[in-house]
Amino acid sequence: MRGIILALVLALANPSFSPDKVSVYDYQTSIITGLAENGLVRSVLEFTCKIEISPYSQKISELTVHSLMIKENTGVWPRIPLTRATKLTQVIAEHLAKPIKFEYRNGKVGDIFASKEVPETVLNMIRGMLSLFNVNIKKNQNVYDVHETSIGGICYARYVIQEKDDEMAVVKAVDYNNCQDDTSVTIGHAFMEDCVTCKRMHKNIRDAATFTYKLKNKDHETIITQVISQEIIHYAPFLKEAMVMHGRQILTLSGTKSSRGNPSQLQLVNRGSLFFNAEELLYQIPYVLVKNKNLEAQIAETLQHLVQNNLQKLHKDVSLKVMELVQLFRYSDVDVLQSSWKQFSEKPKYRPWFLQALPICATLDCLKVVHQIVHSRELTNLEELRLLSKALHFARGSRRALEVAKDIIKDPKIQQYPTLYKVSVLGYGSMVKKYCDPLSTCPDSALEPLLDLSAEALSKGHVEEMSLAIKALGNAGQPETFKRLLKFLPGSSSSSQLPVRIKVDAILAMRNFAAQEPRRVQESLMEIYMNRDAKTEVRMAACLVIFKTRPSIGMVANIANVAVREMKNNLQLVSFVHSLLKALAKSSIPQLEPLAAACSVALKLFDPRIDELDYRYSKVILMDAYKYSLMSGVQGKLVMMNSPSTMFPVFLMGKIKMFVSSSEAELVEVGIRGEGLEELLRKQEPQIRDLPMRKKISQIVKLLKGFRSLPSQAPLITGYLKIRSQEIAFTEINKETIQTLTQALSEPTERHVAVRNMLNRVFNGVIAHYMQCILAFGTRHIVPTNVGFPMEVSWMDIKMTPPYTPDFRIAKLLESQFQMTVDFNPSMLFHGISTMGVNTPLIQSGVEFHTKVLANVPAKFTVHLNLKERNLKFETQPLEQVENIVQISARTFAISRNSEDLNAARKTPLVPKTVSPDFLQKQFEATDRDSAEGASMMEASSEVEPKKYLGLVDVSSNYKARVFKFCKEIPTLSFKICVDQASLNAASRRNSLLYRLVGNHETNITIKPTDTNTAVEKIQIEVTAGPKAASKVIALVDLEENEEEQLEESEIQKRLKTILGIKDEIAARNASLVKRAKKAEKKKEQAKKHKSPSAVGTKKTKLVRAESSSSSSSSSSSAADQKDKNRPDRQQRSSSSESSSSSSSSSSSSSSSSSDSSSSSSSSDSSSSSDSSDSSSDSSSNSDSSSGSSSDSGSSDSSSDSSSSSDSSSDSNSKRKSKSKPREPKEGQKQGKESSSSSSSSSSSSSSDSSDSSSSSSSSSSDSSDSSDSSDSSDSSDSSDSSDSSDSSDDISNRFSRNRDPSKRRADDSSSSSSSSSSSSSSSDEGHNHQAGFIGDSSPPALVVTIRAIRSDKVRQALQLIIYTDYYSSRPRIHAYMVEFKKGSKWRATFKAEVVSPYEATAVLKWGKEGKDYKIETKAQTGHLGKQHAIKLTTNWGKLPSKLESAVTHISEYVPGFAYLLGISQTYKKNSRNQAKLILALSSPRTIDFVFETPKFVLHYRAIRLPLAVPIRHISQSEILQAPTWNIFAEAHQVLLENFQGTCEVTENRLTTFNGINLAYAMPTSCYHILAQDCTDEMKFIVMMKKFKDSNEVNIKVGHYDIILHKSHITINGVALSESQLPYKSVTEPYVEILKTAKGLTLLAPAYGIERLEYDGLNVKVIAAVWMRGKTCGICGRNDGERLKEFQRPDGSVAKDEASHIHSWILPAQTCADGCHVQQSLVKLEKEVDGEHSKCYSVHPVLKCAKGCSPVKAIDVTTGFHCLPSGTTMDVVEGQVSLAKSEDFTELVEAHTSCSCENVACSS
Repeated sequence: MRGIILALVLALANPSFSPDKVSVYDYQTSIITGLAENGLVRSVLEFTCKIEISPYSQKISELTVHSLMIKENTGVWPRIPLTRATKLTQVIAEHLAKPIKFEYRNGKVGDIFASKEVPETVLNMIRGMLSLFNVNIKKNQNVYDVHETSIGGICYARYVIQEKDDEMAVVKAVDYNNCQDDTSVTIGHAFMEDCVTCKRMHKNIRDAATFTYKLKNKDHETIITQVISQEIIHYAPFLKEAMVMHGRQILTLSGTKSSRGNPSQLQLVNRGSLFFNAEELLYQIPYVLVKNKNLEAQIAETLQHLVQNNLQKLHKDVSLKVMELVQLFRYSDVDVLQSSWKQFSEKPKYRPWFLQALPICATLDCLKVVHQIVHSRELTNLEELRLLSKALHFARGSRRALEVAKDIIKDPKIQQYPTLYKVSVLGYGSMVKKYCDPLSTCPDSALEPLLDLSAEALSKGHVEEMSLAIKALGNAGQPETFKRLLKFLPGSSSSSQLPVRIKVDAILAMRNFAAQEPRRVQESLMEIYMNRDAKTEVRMAACLVIFKTRPSIGMVANIANVAVREMKNNLQLVSFVHSLLKALAKSSIPQLEPLAAACSVALKLFDPRIDELDYRYSKVILMDAYKYSLMSGVQGKLVMMNSPSTMFPVFLMGKIKMFVSSSEAELVEVGIRGEGLEELLRKQEPQIRDLPMRKKISQIVKLLKGFRSLPSQAPLITGYLKIRSQEIAFTEINKETIQTLTQALSEPTERHVAVRNMLNRVFNGVIAHYMQCILAFGTRHIVPTNVGFPMEVSWMDIKMTPPYTPDFRIAKLLESQFQMTVDFNPSMLFHGISTMGVNTPLIQSGVEFHTKVLANVPAKFTVHLNLKERNLKFETQPLEQVENIVQISARTFAISRNSEDLNAARKTPLVPKTVSPDFLQKQFEATDRDSAEGASMMEASSEVEPKKYLGLVDVSSNYKARVFKFCKEIPTLSFKICVDQASLNAASRRNSLLYRLVGNHETNITIKPTDTNTAVEKIQIEVTAGPKAASKVIALVDLEENEEEQLEESEIQKRLKTILGIKDEIAARNASLVKRAKKAEKKKEQAKKHKSPSAVGTKKTKLVRAESSSSSSSSSSSAADQKDKNRPDRQQRSSSSESSSSSSSSSSSSSSSSSDSSSSSSSSDSSSSSDSSDSSSDSSSNSDSSSGSSSDSGSSDSSSDSSSSSDSSSDSNSKRKSKSKPREPKEGQKQGKESSSSSSSSSSSSSSDSSDSSSSSSSSSSDSSDSSDSSDSSDSSDSSDSSDSSDSSDDISNRFSRNRDPSKRRADDSSSSSSSSSSSSSSSDEGHNHQAGFIGDSSPPALVVTIRAIRSDKVRQALQLIIYTDYYSSRPRIHAYMVEFKKGSKWRATFKAEVVSPYEATAVLKWGKEGKDYKIETKAQTGHLGKQHAIKLTTNWGKLPSKLESAVTHISEYVPGFAYLLGISQTYKKNSRNQAKLILALSSPRTIDFVFETPKFVLHYRAIRLPLAVPIRHISQSEILQAPTWNIFAEAHQVLLENFQGTCEVTENRLTTFNGINLAYAMPTSCYHILAQDCTDEMKFIVMMKKFKDSNEVNIKVGHYDIILHKSHITINGVALSESQLPYKSVTEPYVEILKTAKGLTLLAPAYGIERLEYDGLNVKVIAAVWMRGKTCGICGRNDGERLKEFQRPDGSVAKDEASHIHSWILPAQTCADGCHVQQSLVKLEKEVDGEHSKCYSVHPVLKCAKGCSPVKAIDVTTGFHCLPSGTTMDVVEGQVSLAKSEDFTELVEAHTSCSCENVACSS
């Protein structure tokens, strides 16, 4: 019995086909693509047919297919009615009717044999059918795992077997994500890197399938009776959200029939195994389908469509048509392409479209045609450049394509043009990468052209060719080129003389294979990084590439350790490495997490002070962001390499990198390198080598043994551009190029052909049609399915963009008049397409997501430009029709199309207009509708429609798209801008990002003409500056045209002031001052009336004093009035002064009588006074004086310090608080108090109503009146917030004290409080007088801008901006007026800004009806925050437009969140209403603190880094009350200049170097020592100094002149020059000047490098030119900012101490008579070293007395010694001053600074 069962199992274990009969199967398959939710649109493709399998031989069977039926459609699943694709069925049935043979044994499908004529797409369908018969049954296991051959490769599968009687059920599950020899194909990833970390976290595509087999034993054979296969492919562009493709196959045995008599005799070839073949799909665009017939006619038709529909602007479907043309090119062979080119090459409208599509084609035939076109020289240089560059970078990497690329770079005609040759070589490098990356090793034949080019360039020393070869090898990115690149790096014998930029290029070229060979790259570059002899820039580049290899934590620690050891020698390298580690440590990219952790640990090794280095040091700035839900991120990197010897960065590199899904790509990289750019700043460049002083300087420096000059650098700028890690272009601009450009601008154009041709085109009119098509990004991923059709995911981004005399000079254009008429329509289209589904040359079915941005900006205008008169006029016609400016759309479709019936293509929106509503949107409906109340409630709801109750069945309802519409009309220009937005998505099904994106989203921005029938004929914009601006003021033009008689100038100005609103402003101010005076008088009477008898006597003295003060003020004002009796404005202001003084006295008297009454009266008075002051002044500074009693002395201006200007702000604040503390009044005083308050309030209201800012709130007026943040009365309208606001304002006021004029402060300190009050009032009025002045009274407008609509009915419609400036007065001012000239309109805007003092500036903006509706005031003050210099900005506002207020409120809600993300501290606190304050305090020369106070919160942050150091110092507490000399307004430009200029200053016993290091300056007398000199090979100047007992002598050798400056005389080239002959200026250029100043003498030689030299007989100051940075040497140093390497000797070594440094620059005396009795000499020591007696010699010389002289003074210096055993002899030549030996130890030795030589006789 067991044997029978075993035999049954063995029989069932091996399925096979009948050996003598034909097995007939019914086959049905379907592919459904879309979202997983029901009720949404999907794409469906269905096949049905019959399969007949007949025996052919023992191992081979024959398959035939008939009765094929193909159906397709798109619609809402599962209710999609499928439609027959009859034409497609016929085409595929013809191929399937041909017999197919395949190997089949033991249930396994082997090789497949078919005719050559069967397309690969049809054969893949056969593979899908045969895969159902592929089953691997093990004899003795029911559950097991195997790796078996499938259509997706050798994939992991799990089997589960169940047996019952003579039947067996086998279930197989296959994981297509776990396959060997994976048959999926990725296209477009050649220049991208895979992210292994991302693939572990998330796979975008997950593919799995299940097969259910039913096997039956029949006639001792195991027959497969049924197979059901289901495959699910999830494509998740975002985390946990996926599109789904569901494939289903059903194979059922329908019966058998007799075998055919004669098998097919067709010749069949082996077409491979079950593995899917995607070769035919490589060039198939996933969203374009065309017929592969009549290609030449289709190309002509497509080109004609492109030309006809894109003449004026881009059509919305132009991108699809271009890609359709590309697809036709891909189907075409060389003959078809050449024929089409000949047809359209001479047609200018067709030619650009052909040339745009040809390089994108990427086939071998297209590349051949590109080569033929370029070789034939049928194109312009620019066309050739674009065509060849794109063709080489888009072409597929194959052996045959590589051979064509070789022919291109070897073409002699291409080599004749350097730029074209560069592009072709770089493109060949990219071709090598695409070809070699899939291979295990790159063939030598592929790399041979690049290796030969590099070897030839290196042997010949051609720098430009070396750079080209290196960059091409970098594009290739193959490890086989590693050894060749090493020959360009430090350490190689051939690289010693190579420029630094070649070495840097070679290191950066390793980045493309650094990830493939991390160990080799790390070992080689680590050696360079640790090499101290290598240039710093080379070491930084090596460090940058090492991190490209993602080093381990150990290597990162080593890198940090090397940098830490360089702290004292190379701060540039330290700063670079530290910033790089710090940037990487903060990265949020998943791929960089291990590296970020390692960098965080390595940062602990650095000194925290490194973080304080500014941007003069090399930095790496990195910013990135990653969103896990999107599985995407972006990273931006800026690399800045600086050099101590330059003021500009030597290398800048910016890069943007993208992380999407499991890949990362470098989108774009731009690099700029500059050498010797400082030379470009030189105004003159003399011929240095021919100057006589250069020879003398050369002789002098020869006396400095071992002197090493710095190599001079010629200006050179190089730049490169990389796209997706491939360098596509690089260029260089050298000195000759710059000179050529300069000559082209200055010389006659007849000498420059290119300039002449350009001007000819401009002056004769330019008519051009420019168009550019860019396939910016394209990647595809093809995955085979069980059905045999490929599932493809793709992303594509497509972008579309459309007479003179012979002696004429371009510089003359500045004096010419132009008239240019322009009619153009620039258009830009961005089209992004993402697809998922079936993509074959025959059929496409799936989902497409289209994103479009179409911009059309039509423009037709005329420009008149008169540069001589500074007039620009712009004229255009009014808008006549609706113009769509920007159209943005994002749409998702389910598509189904086949190549045989393109007209029947189906494209259905994925989200239908009727979808099931969200659960929360459903409404409950009661069964009983008798309730009238319930019925009315249901009817009232706009979201509920009456429906029959359907229980729990899901009912569809209309989904309302979100719609947004907005229009803004611009009446002056007679058009309006409208924004229309509509959105319909699938978020109702699932609230996720993917479901919100799919659907239809549209945004349109349109410009429409206004609906009114306007008579506008022309719109004109005119800008006029300079003297002619006044003639363009509309008000003045009207006066000249309308008045018959000539008006006086005063009358013209009067009418102009009326139009600008200045007259109303003055009248309102005068009325306000009169009311203030009346109010003050009334208050004084009330105070007298309500005084108690006991108070009268006690306060009588004070009243008398107050009245006398008032009368004194009044008398002084009357005197002023009498003096200016013809100036009513002055009389009015004097009256105001008197009233203000009286008010102050009255307030003081009332205060002593009653605290409550005083408080109320003072507050009211202050408020009303502030209102008046605000309305009558042009800035908030003038209102400060009127509220002096309520502002603290720490922050008020000089006119408000009436109590005590010497008190600190905190004391003043506490006094003010104690005064205002409420107290219960006595019964006899209550009535008086109430009456006084009422009267004061009434007066205040009256005054406020009369001012021009009457619409503003009282809080605004009060806020603006407080010059230093005092806000006691600012909240009078809101008493509940007054205390909080006052406290908040006091907190900042106590910390910030502003600067004031010292003279005013002294006057305030010496006067009494009453006189101070009077002078305060008077000063306030003087401020009003100054600001009230109209600049137009004394000067014409500086700029006039007019926007005018010229109408046929002659009605005026214009808007004019008039700007007046007064820059050259003691208080610079600017006034701007904007006036609308329109019937019935009184809209005006006024802006006034003034620098009140060197420490304060104000600005006021008013606008609205007559300029009175809205007002904003801003004040800027300099002062101190504690001991820190600070600037304070205070902004006050009153009523604002509602839209502006709501927008500001909305934005302010996000400020705290952003502040939190940026790490800014914040405090919620109620502050002054309608006021904002910003304080910027300089906490150090390179850091700044800020405090920002708003009405609701306070933000503050400490130590913000500044890019440049501000040269200031901290101040002591005693200096705070003094006005400091530092001033942000006056010295800003000087601060910038001093950051780059070097200043060396010598006093009697101290010296400050260029780098700011102070040295003790003790020098031997009568010895010349070199202060500073040009240390380059040019040796342009030298400054030497000789010290005497009572003076110093300076010798300057520069140009043609040898100048000696002494206390008693001046000589030039040995000729004495008396002071009466000064100033002296050289005769020839470049000039050298000597000036006589109050401090002494000043020498100017900027062309030679000495910006200024100051000398007073004892002290010397040398200021080097900006372009000499890093090029000087001497005692003053290198001027390079490297303070740790300041003590450099002439040979470049660094001295141990400052004395050794100074002594090394002393010049030895030529003769004994010179009086210098010291000399440099080596020191010998006898010492025991390691137990042996040794002779030791100093490595560097020490200053010693000359032979025969004895030392008088000496100091100890530190020097190094080299030792030899005592028995060893070493030849030391007499006079030798250096020893090229290593240091064994350091020792203090004696150096002589003064010698006595009395016994030495000097020979004459």
